[in-house]
Amino acid sequence: MGQATRKQSSFIHYVPEWVAQQYYRHGLFCASQPLPVLIFAIVGILWACFPLLSIQFYSGNAKVWAEHPNENYQNSERPRWLDKQPVGYVQQVIMKAAVHPYTDQMALNDAFRGPLASSFKLHLSDILGFYDKDTGLDMDHECLRTDGLSPRYRASLAHILPDYGCLILSPANIWRKDPVTFQDDGNVVNTVFNFQSSREGHSSLADIMFGLRQRDTGLTKYPVRNRQRIITYSVTVVLRQHKPKFISALRDRLSQLYPLNVDKNNLTGKIVHIYFPEQINGTEYIPYTVLILGLFLYTLFSCRKIDLIQSKFGIALTAVITILGSLFMSLGLSGQSLGGSGTCLEYIP
Repeated sequence: MGQATRKQSSFIHYVPEWVAQQYYRHGLFCASQPLPVLIFAIVGILWACFPLLSIQFYSGNAKVWAEHPNENYQNSERPRWLDKQPVGYVQQVIMKAAVHPYTDQMALNDAFRGPLASSFKLHLSDILGFYDKDTGLDMDHECLRTDGLSPRYRASLAHILPDYGCLILSPANIWRKDPVTFQDDGNVVNTVFNFQSSREGHSSLADIMFGLRQRDTGLTKYPVRNRQRIITYSVTVVLRQHKPKFISALRDRLSQLYPLNVDKNNLTGKIVHIYFPEQINGTEYIPYTVLILGLFLYTLFSCRKIDLIQSKFGIALTAVITILGSLFMSLGLSGQSLGGSGTCLEYIP
């Protein structure tokens, strides 16, 4: 029993010596063969980071993908951001309205006032007050409700954008959804064009309320002829969930109220997915950059008193490259092990 104990004790004391010999042999090999060792390390890092090339990086521009219900799509054809839960479902009701019959005794502004007045009934009564008897669903519970405007826009846009209510937009929002305010407006066209100014390539507030570009609405800032005008606008409804039966019931109800609707044979049922990537301005990487810079300076000043090291800068740079290499290798290897099943991976530094 005592002899077995002595053998076990001698083996335990031999382990640190054996580990030290292995470290010495490894260091001696790396010092004698630096080029092959560096090539092997670089190849290993590149191999481990190779799966990162398959990650989809999105810019700040919106991504649009149309899905047809009668077509089968492969997983490789569908963008990965479709796996995320949608924030809301947008349904637009496009209306074309005109004053009929239009006589010469009418004022020039009446050609625009009459069609725009129909947006109040369509918004407040026909859509916001819609109730489906078959499913027991109503618009007040199915719409996406806002939880308040940002303080940045509350002072200037609280009277136009919905605050703590259903997210429904229409030209009626320009007049605070109040028909009396609309009737008291002496020039409705100028009121609309007061919200028309915007930067190039960006939609104005009037475009958002109308759901269309200004050139497609039929509005003219300086009308010359007193004639009948066909005004086109839309009521944009944002829903919490996509319920085809509820949308079909709403479509049937609006078809009964407005029989001059678009031919149902032209309805394709196409669903357009819109993805707005997160805006990346570089502030997310500031803490990590400061950490890497601190590591570099710490290593650089720590090696100043070691005379055997010829290049202190090279040692500090090597430490930073080692940390970055290990980070990207871990991301690449984890992506390689989980990406085979088509799982959407999102890496956040």
